Amino acid sequence: MEEMKEKETVCEAEKENQTEEQPAKKEPKLKKKKDAELEKAREEIALLKDQLLRQMAEFDNYRKRTAKEKASTFEDARVKILTPFVAVLDIFERAAEANCSDEAYKQGILMLLEQFSHALKEQGVEEIAAEGLPLDPTRHQAVMQEEKEGVESGCVANVLQKGYAIGDKVLRTAMVSVAP
Repeated sequence: MEEMKEKETVCEAEKENQTEEQPAKKEPKLKKKKDAELEKAREEIALLKDQLLRQMAEFDNYRKRTAKEKASTFEDARVKILTPFVAVLDIFERAAEANCSDEAYKQGILMLLEQFSHALKEQGVEEIAAEGLPLDPTRHQAVMQEEKEGVESGCVANVLQKGYAIGDKVLRTAMVSVAP
């Protein structure tokens, strides 16, 4: 009986050795499979991170572009709205320069001119500087040549009609004469 027990013990020991050898053989395969899955997951994460960064950059560019377009649209609308008022300012200036026998009427015109000019300045409308400066085709419209003492060639000799701008946007170019 003891012999049988010994045989059983030996058989059991052999079985245990075989079982231990089998997982040992499977372990490298399992490890390789897990490593491959891990590498695949890392590649997918890297791809997703890259896509996320690109989407974030694209959205940031879109946000900046739309903000710029919105500001540009606002400025264009301001220019379009305020341009006709420049002609009204010209009329007030001519009325203020005209001879008038009624002093109260003249004072009223001057007050209107002052208030109207102030309202336009509050909106950013400024007169374009011209006299004595070099001709700038983007801001000055040369209509004639005129000799004027002390004015260099190619510079504005006289302003025939004032020009106005809002920042870099020109409402109306200044009509000028240029020294030859």
